[in-house]
Amino acid sequence: MSNDWDEHRDAFADRQETFDAYVDVWTRDLDGKRKFADWITFAKCADADLSMVRKAPDLVRQAELLLSRNGYRLGAGAGGSSRRWQHTKGAVRTTSERPVNDPAASRRTTRATTASRPKAPPKPKKPAPPPKAPPRPTHVECPRDPGMMVPLSGSCFCGWSPSGDD
Repeated sequence: MSNDWDEHRDAFADRQETFDAYVDVWTRDLDGKRKFADWITFAKCADADLSMVRKAPDLVRQAELLLSRNGYRLGAGAGGSSRRWQHTKGAVRTTSERPVNDPAASRRTTRATTASRPKAPPKPKKPAPPPKAPPRPTHVECPRDPGMMVPLSGSCFCGWSPSGDD
C-alpha cells in the first residue's frame, strides 16, 4: 500500500528536504493527523499554497507551527509555493514528549513561582489627616432664659443679645 505522499515526490524534486520535512512531521506528530484531513492538505498549507492561504489561513498557521515545533525552519528562497523547510540542529521533541496544556498545573507553577519570590517591602502607610477643628458655634444659650438658644447675630425674646448690647 502506498502512502499519500509517494505520488507527489516528483513535485518536490528541487526541494527534497521540504518533502522530507512534510513526511517526517506527518508521520511523527499526531497533531498533524488530528488537524488536517490528509497529507496533501497538510503539504499545501505548509507550502502556503495561495488557495489555502485564502481559504484556511488558520490551517496554514497550524502547519507552520507543527513544522517549527518539530525542528524545522524556513530556509533561504522561501516564499509562496517555493518554500524550503530545513531541519535545525538540535533535538526534536515528538508529540508524546510535548507538554500537555494543563491549566491547573500552570496555576500551581505560577503560585509556586510567586511564593518563592522575595516579597516586596510593605508600602508605607499614609499619615492620618490632621484632626478637623470643631465647628464654630452658630448659637449660644441665653443666660436670662436657660434652654433658649440665641443666634450669634440675633437676640433673645427677653432682649438679651450675644453681642452684648443690652
